[in-house]
Amino acid sequence: MKKLLKTYGLKDDTQYWDMIEESFINGQRQQAHSQFCAMPKVVRKAFVKGAICKDFSSDYSFKNICSLIDLI
Repeated sequence: MKKLLKTYGLKDDTQYWDMIEESFINGQRQQAHSQFCAMPKVVRKAFVKGAICKDFSSDYSFKNICSLIDLI
């Protein structure tokens, strides 16, 4: 995950997760899926759990969350 953060000039996982959310918001589902798959599996699981439990300040649609679960 550290390599991904460095690549995008981000400080922490949450900023990377926000980038995925922005991709969904902008209608770039394939980009969001690619960004999601680039994360380590343990981080992908944490991301989905957080989205389901609404730990994020995001408003993911159920359809977006389901599409990510299939990628784990």
